[in-house]
Parts: sequence; structure tokens; C-alpha cells
Amino acid sequence: MMNILVSGIHNFRRVATAVTVSASLVSGISAAHAADDVSLQLSWLAQGQASALFYGIQKGCFSDRSINLKVQRGYGSLDTVAKVATGAAQFGQVDIGTLITAVAKTNAPLKAVMPLFSDSPVAIGVVVGGPVKTLKDMEGRILAAGPNEGGTLLLPAAMEQEGADASKVVRKSIEPAALAGSLLQGQVDGILTYTTTAAGINAVAQKAGKSVTSIDFGKLLAIYGDVIATSDELLKSNPELVDRFIDGMRCAYRGAYENQEEAVRAMVSTAPEMNYDRELMLAKLGWALVFESSSPALEWDDKRIARSAEITAKAQQLQNIPSADSFVRK
Repeated sequence: MMNILVSGIHNFRRVATAVTVSASLVSGISAAHAADDVSLQLSWLAQGQASALFYGIQKGCFSDRSINLKVQRGYGSLDTVAKVATGAAQFGQVDIGTLITAVAKTNAPLKAVMPLFSDSPVAIGVVVGGPVKTLKDMEGRILAAGPNEGGTLLLPAAMEQEGADASKVVRKSIEPAALAGSLLQGQVDGILTYTTTAAGINAVAQKAGKSVTSIDFGKLLAIYGDVIATSDELLKSNPELVDRFIDGMRCAYRGAYENQEEAVRAMVSTAPEMNYDRELMLAKLGWALVFESSSPALEWDDKRIARSAEITAKAQQLQNIPSADSFVRK
């Protein structure tokens, strides 16, 4: 039964990868000028709320703004930050803590231009009925994460806030495709993940009589999660393109939230092997992080920007709290 379970997880990963690398469509190009080819690199794989991008492509949110959008899968926020900073991708979906750290420690030439998740989705996935129920329970236990998982940067601050010591957690780096299997087979006590991904893993785990839940420490921190970032070079050379892209993203996400089933069908239709019901469940969880927060959807909130900088500085032991204009373009 466990072999079937792990196979199902791998198949889910394979399908999601196939979807992310082919999301490009051109229609209704403005007569004013030819469409600009624009690349958006995700933090990981396309699933759930990323269906908003497919919906936006299908409905002309990007082509109406003379943008030919290509969506690329990611390999963790650290990798996406590097790709955007070097121009390998024009825009990237990255965890704000990773972005702030990169700017503060290495002077990475990029800025966040739009918030995506007003609440951070970073979490620890654990098996229901196991020894870990709180962040404090992770002390002395094994926590696995992908090699470039940005959530690891925020864990120390969250654990301190809950009276726990992150230095007592045994860290283990595992390839993303193997994380769920390592948790379900009892090789690790928890995995660094997103609340949405944990729900997807749980849907697969239940077929083997197990359940997975998540400790949502990102939401406890009251900071931004993923944001859309671009390079300082693009902001300088073509700010008008940046503005068109942001408008297209807002069109796509707002339209998808208002037409959730249609949005998920737009994504699943590109890879029929994807499970519609599972993707709709994940999408609803993801859209809640965007539209059902105390902060405004897809618009900057000065207090949450400041809180994100404060928590990141504390977690990464930065000498100073970064100013908002060092990592955000409003």
C-alpha cells in the first residue's frame, strides 16, 4: 500500500511539472505593438491557486495587455530569487523572507512589486497521531525541507514566538519529490511545506489510511507569504511593462477567485491527468491566503510590510531592519 501511495505522490509531481512548463498562449494582441514575451517563474510547481494564471491566459488578462506569458516551474524561493536577479526570469513568485534576506545580505538587485499571499502559507506537515503537534514538539526531532525552501528562514522566529528553540531541531535536506514519502514512511518527523501542499499530501495519504495535517506557523507570524518580484534592471528599463504585468496578474487572480471552478478547469484541461477535485480544494486554500486576510488583496499594506521586515531581520539576525524601499516597489 505504501508503494502505491508514494507512486501516487510522484505522479502528482510529474503532472504538475508538465503543466508549469507549457503555460503560454497568445490572443488578442494589441494593435499598438507586438506582445512582449514575459516569463514568470513560480516558487515550486503549479497547483491549486496557480490555476489563476491559466485562467488569466485563457481569458486574455495578459494578451489584452500585450503580454505573451510563459509560466515556469520553480525549484524553491532561493533559486527563483537568483533567476530573477540575473534576468533568467523576468518575474518570480518568491517568499518575502527569502527576498528580504537576499537583498539585505547580498544586495540582490530585485524588488517585490505585488503581494500575492497576504498571509504566509509556510507550515510544518506532520502525521496525525504522531509525536509532533506543536512547534515545541519539533525540538530534538527531524525536520526535512527542500534544498532551497525559503520557509526555513522564518522558522527560528516562529519557534521563539512559541517558546521553542529552533537550534534543537535536527535539519535534513531532501529533494522536494521525496518529502511526502519520507514523512509518511516515518523517516522524518515533519516536513517544511505550505498549508496548501500539506492538504494535497493528506488527500493522497488517506488512501493508505493515514492523515497529514500542518502546523501553520507562517500565519502566526502575521507577515506576507509569497510576493511577485522583478529585477531592478527591468524596473529601470521598462517600468511600463512591469505595470502591465501587475495589472494582468490582478485581472487573473480576481477573475479566478470569482470563477473558481472555471479557473481550475482551465489548468486541468492542459493536463487531464490532474485531479480536478484535489486541485479545486488546493485552490480554495490558496485563494484564502490572497483574498481572505486582514490585509487588502494584491495591494501593499504598510504595516504588514514593516512586520515582514522585522520578523525576517530577527530570524536571520540582521544588524538592521531593512527599510521598505530597499525590497518593495509600491
